[in-house]
Amino acid sequence: MPDDTYTGPINPDPQPGEADVELYGYVPSAVLGVVGVLVFLIVLSINTFRWFKNRKTGTLSFYFFLAFGALLEAAGYGCRIASHNNPYKTDIFIVEFFLVTCAPIAFAASIYLNLTFATKKYPLGRSLLWLNPRWVLIIFIAFDLCTTVVQITGAGIVGISTSKSLSGESVSVSPQTGNSILEAGLAVQITSFGCFLILLTIAITRIPRLGGIPPVVDAEVKKWATTNCRKLLGITMFAALLILLRTSYRLACQVQGYFGYLNTHEYLFGLLDFTPVAIATLTLSFFPPSNV
Repeated sequence: MPDDTYTGPINPDPQPGEADVELYGYVPSAVLGVVGVLVFLIVLSINTFRWFKNRKTGTLSFYFFLAFGALLEAAGYGCRIASHNNPYKTDIFIVEFFLVTCAPIAFAASIYLNLTFATKKYPLGRSLLWLNPRWVLIIFIAFDLCTTVVQITGAGIVGISTSKSLSGESVSVSPQTGNSILEAGLAVQITSFGCFLILLTIAITRIPRLGGIPPVVDAEVKKWATTNCRKLLGITMFAALLILLRTSYRLACQVQGYFGYLNTHEYLFGLLDFTPVAIATLTLSFFPPSNV
């Protein structure tokens, strides 16, 4: 059974807009907050620059999603800095959770776009997918959006109901219910992303089809297409697995319980949430589709 028992400090004199508990399960580190802001501002700057530089390459949406996600992450880590001084503030916590939870949707969209770009950039690239590239974007982004709404709803229920319970107020929905909602959203998101990874794996196995078979196509063209597509999809797979690691960590937190060990120790958040997302976005930023 998940452990939703809160054992941390209690707010002795909650003011309006404050919870009775530390909603993060700990006092957020100002150092991690500053590092997060700086890293994602770098990602934002790189992709904003590339957006203007590559306006005629057909990859603008890739840079937009990376830059937009980085902006959300930077703002989210800014909220963690603010929460360092008052971890009981409900509005700051909600904004932080919303931003840090929504940002990976944009990063995932960039990953989906990399696969669709490969189908357009290389000769016979359409053979990489059995599904229309446009539907890849529509289906997986829709799943990400829906599951994120579910996650935010579940987290809000956990925080509010726990705070009310500790202050002696009656609650209509228990923290356990909120945790189950959050857990379900993460489970569906992982399943959806796993399906994308299957598509990506199939595409990688089909790379030898690119460019056709000599002498129908120039051997140099085929070599260029297969070599560069392997680089592009290899980078895409690396970034995707890092995002999957982050989401799996989030699910493990909820399976254990919102106020369990995994979710109430910030070093694990830094190691399994911040670090994978930071490495994935920096990798995508330094090795974009327009350069491969």
